[in-house]
Parts: sequence; structure tokens; C-alpha cells
Amino acid sequence: MPELRSPALILFAALAFVPVPAMRPADAATCQLTKVATLPVTVTPTNQVLIDGSIKGQPAKFQVDTGATDTTFDVSVFSRFGIANSGRQMRGVGATGEVSAIATDVPDLTIGNFRITSIYQVVLEKHFLPDGVYALFGEDFFTAYDLDIDFGNGALNLMQYNSCNTEPIYWSDKFSEADINVSRNKILVHVEINGTPAVAIFDTGASASVISWALARRLGLDKDSPGMTVLGTVRGVDMHPMTAYGFRFSEIGVGDEVVKNPFLQIIDLSPVKYDTSSLARIQDSNVQGYDALLGEDFIKAHHIYIATRQGKMYFTYNGKGAIFPAPPKPPSSAHAP
Repeated sequence: MPELRSPALILFAALAFVPVPAMRPADAATCQLTKVATLPVTVTPTNQVLIDGSIKGQPAKFQVDTGATDTTFDVSVFSRFGIANSGRQMRGVGATGEVSAIATDVPDLTIGNFRITSIYQVVLEKHFLPDGVYALFGEDFFTAYDLDIDFGNGALNLMQYNSCNTEPIYWSDKFSEADINVSRNKILVHVEINGTPAVAIFDTGASASVISWALARRLGLDKDSPGMTVLGTVRGVDMHPMTAYGFRFSEIGVGDEVVKNPFLQIIDLSPVKYDTSSLARIQDSNVQGYDALLGEDFIKAHHIYIATRQGKMYFTYNGKGAIFPAPPKPPSSAHAP
């Protein structure tokens, strides 16, 4: 079966990030958008959003992953950059299982030309990223800013929180908007699927938009429903495989933008834990306040402004392809395990 990109959604204890330069107070008299940093990005053919940076003065690539609650480094940073493999032991919970990690110092760290200092960084004791990619930069970092996202043109701007009363859409006279909540290092977007309200995580780390089986069942679907397709296997940070399904829905509404006939993936987004006595994987029925992931298929098709403190997402379609394209058909031998 083909393997599909799966989100990390890693939950660790919050870490203290102190970005440099510090943000300046907004000028209430002029009330204009203030850019803190411009971070050029590259979107790979598999919809990973990558940015160049450095560790200890040596070039490094990082992934932009707003679906990960915490920034996490791959174990390969120890050998590649000569960082001491020691520090406080930690445990994290991902969408597909638990992982162990070390809280340690990753010195002289930049993302783009933006220098970052912190007390500790989390390094997973696992090689979970493609070779040459050394970290997922998560929402613990990005929540300090408004985000001006234009991945279709290779741009991510970190903006000072917008205090203006007007909408911060500087690139178009017409736009859509959606309500969001930014809480516990998650950007939660209010959506509707086939008329049913749902909550989706705004997730640049998910290659495609996904809904949970809990939501699919509320919509009257199961794995044997007509039109249900087996897509392949997804793996999370613990590398345990899960089967992904796909289904073409009637419509999805993201705020006041409605997309007809979207093809969405369906996987079990419930968190997984391990029974320490038997090492059995236990799927929790609690999906923790969200029903879906609004992934890179939607994000790269739009120019988006995340107004963090206003609780709004503003966006315009950039005209570059389908918003929710169906993946290629799997081999005829593909089947659910």
C-alpha cells in the first residue's frame, strides 16, 4: 500500500520560547500591520512545508507544522550537530501512540534568518523525519504571532498581533473568513461537513485534510459505505501503521467559503496510549475537542491570514489547482488490514 503523510500532534509540557527580535507595541495611531520576519518556504511534492535554517551555524531544514503542539527535533540532531545526548526524560502522546524524548539544549538555532533562544528543546528519541529535516516547528512557536501564509508563492510572514479594527487583508478586496480559537497550542477552525458543524485543527503538517472516524460515523458513514475507498497506510511519530480511507462528501464549509464535492481522508484521530503492563495499544475514545485536520491541500490553495487574538482566519483562493484533490487510485491489491 502507499504510505500517506500523517500528522504528529505531539503533546509535551510547554516550553519557553523567547524569539529574537522581540515584538514592539502596536502604534494605535497608525494601526498598521507590522511584519516581524519573512520566512521563505518550500512545499515538497508530498506537501511538506520546509524552511531553511541552521543549528550551530550549520545549514538545516525544518518542517512548518502548526498541527504539532510543541516544536520537536529528530534524534539525528545528536549525531549531525554534535549535541550531547543527555537531558530530562519526557513522554509525549501523538495521534498514533506514545513517544519518549529528551529535553536538552539545541544551541545557536535559527529558522530562516530569525534567531531563536529557549531554555530547552524537545528531541524525540526516534528518527521520525525524512533525512535532512531536523525538526517540526510547532504551534508553541507560531502562536506568538499572527501568521500571513502564502505557501502558493513560497512565503510565511510572522506578524505582530493585529490590533486594527479592520480586516488585515492587504492583497485583495474580496475574501472569506472563518472563526477560530487558539488554545493550548492549537488553531481550531470552525467548519461544516455536509451541513454538520465540526472543529478542525489548522495543520500545515498534514499533507491532506482529514476527518475522524467519530465524525464520519456522525455523518452516517462506516468502512463499508458505498463510495468508501481504502487509500493506504499512515504512520505517526511512533511509526505504527493505520489504514486511511477516503470519501467524496457533498460539501465542506470553511467559514463562508463552501467547496462542493471535496474528497477527504478518514483516519482514527483518537489519541493512543500503551498499557504499561501488556504494552498493548489502547485507542482513547476522546478526540480532545476536534473532529478533523484542515491540511496542506486546503492551505496551499489559499492566501491566509491567521488573526490570532481576533479569533479570525481570513483567506482567498489563489487559483492554483483543486482545493481538496483526490489522490491517485491505490493498486487493486490494496485492502484494509
